[in-house]
Amino acid sequence: MGLFERSTGTVADWLKSQGILEYAQMDREYQSVVPKGFKPGAPMNEGLGRVLFMAYDLDRFAELLADNRFLALHEVDDNLLRLAGQDAKELLRLAFRYIRAQMDELYQCV
Repeated sequence: MGLFERSTGTVADWLKSQGILEYAQMDREYQSVVPKGFKPGAPMNEGLGRVLFMAYDLDRFAELLADNRFLALHEVDDNLLRLAGQDAKELLRLAFRYIRAQMDELYQCV
């Protein structure tokens, strides 16, 4: 009913009721791992593409976490590994941690 509606609320209330806040938080976490000036679809360094791909292909990242060779190279807390195996959001957060670590390594080598 638009302006004739008797109920009132704030934008924050509406965002919360629509479940947007969780998506916004994940987007902030993603933005924290991409390099400054990154533009989706723009050409990028092959190494960077392989690393950022982990945020989009969680099935492949989960396969990496099941590989003992990967776990031997990267310190992954057992509790985080268990949580990531049970919850896709935690898996994504772990992927972001991995991406951050790889980005630090990539940009220290440059």
